Amino acid sequence: MQKPKWTEEESQKLKKYVEEKKQKEDTWESVAQAVGLGRSGTSCRERYENHLRKDLIPGPFLREEERWIWEMHKERKYVVNLNPSFANTFLLLLIIGI
Repeated sequence: MQKPKWTEEESQKLKKYVEEKKQKEDTWESVAQAVGLGRSGTSCRERYENHLRKDLIPGPFLREEERWIWEMHKERKYVVNLNPSFANTFLLLLIIGI
């Protein structure tokens, strides 16, 4: 059974817990239990990493980011450590087949 979409309240509870209380050694499963949303550790991790992190920049890619992506594509380079301003680039690299 699939859980309904995340509500704003759930997102804020998760974000607050992670930013204020999560320790490096904590597992996402333990975070899920501590927050008490009835979500899995995987679901909490994906929600936080893909939507709630402070360093994510919402909206379309900047021209500089697009240029960088296409340069990497032309050179067929893999990008391992992304600058936070390129937070969504990894997904695009998967889509364009690098």
